[in-house]
Amino acid sequence: KIDFASEALDDIEPELLKTEEKVTPLAHLSDLEAQTTLTASEISRFADEGQDLLDAAKNEITTVLRQIGKLGEGVEPELVSFITPEIQKLEARANTFYARLTKVSNVIQGGRDHLARQHLLGLEKLRMAAVKIMKAYIAKEKLAFDAFFTLADADGDSFINKMDFLALFKRLEGSEFSKEDLDRLFAHVDHDGTGTLTKDQLFSLVRVRYYVASETVMTTELSIKEGKPVRRLELGEVLEIYEGPIKDDGLGLMRVRACAVRDGATGWATLVGNTGSVFLKEGGDYYQVVAETPMTSSFEEASTRVRMLKKGELLEVLEWDRTDDTSGIARMRVKAKSDNAQGWATRIGLDGRPLLEVL
Repeated sequence: KIDFASEALDDIEPELLKTEEKVTPLAHLSDLEAQTTLTASEISRFADEGQDLLDAAKNEITTVLRQIGKLGEGVEPELVSFITPEIQKLEARANTFYARLTKVSNVIQGGRDHLARQHLLGLEKLRMAAVKIMKAYIAKEKLAFDAFFTLADADGDSFINKMDFLALFKRLEGSEFSKEDLDRLFAHVDHDGTGTLTKDQLFSLVRVRYYVASETVMTTELSIKEGKPVRRLELGEVLEIYEGPIKDDGLGLMRVRACAVRDGATGWATLVGNTGSVFLKEGGDYYQVVAETPMTSSFEEASTRVRMLKKGELLEVLEWDRTDDTSGIARMRVKAKSDNAQGWATRIGLDGRPLLEVL
């Protein structure tokens, strides 16, 4: 029986190697900054085929482990001292197989996370293009937002359904989006999945946000020379843009008037410095987890844990940074894209190490 179990493990070894080889092209994608020449369909295929092989190998190992567990049953007392070490060796070998499968599972998840990030980045790029066209129309027609909403709400039911949405972009100058793109965009901004957008949701779509890519100073005026400092903008902060970009003629720099979502501070900030340093980048609605951290049920860090957020997960921001007076750390309310779990998470740890980074 011991020899039979050992041979069964020998038979599993080639299947393990085949499983590991199948997902090798995905191995580097667990790096959040990874670049790849693989297409989305190739990544998906490697992940799916790897998962099938992984599941089959896991089932085989589980079956063999059950057989190993029964080897000690009914053994004569004088043979126990001999057979027990042999059983332990077989179990240890089987457990190394499980460890290898865990690595394979992590590689597959890294590939799927990469796909999710690229998909979201594509949707955000599409959203920003749509925002640019809507804002240009609003500015050209000198419309208040309420008037723009009324224009978009073609059937007058106080909601924007998909037909309203498609009709709106047909009339906007410069809109060359395909129906497929607009369908994708509508689903992306329809967070509740109701098939309609409220006035607040459309307003949220039109708003533009930037995040601080390098620390810089917010000032009171468009002209840096004439303005006074409001405060320093910290790395990773999110700003809601009110005006701009507009050129500061004195220095030739493009500037925006913005509100810091963390504390409501308002003023002007520079996009790119005269030496090429990038201070602000578009984005701020989505973050990725760069170090495992708990999601909790309320703002207080010591509140009930919802679950752990794993490295690579994508998070949608529901409420931006607030500072915990007790610990001094910045926390935000988020929704995990993988399972829609909602809760509060810490953006930067007490040691200054980033836990969440803007996508």
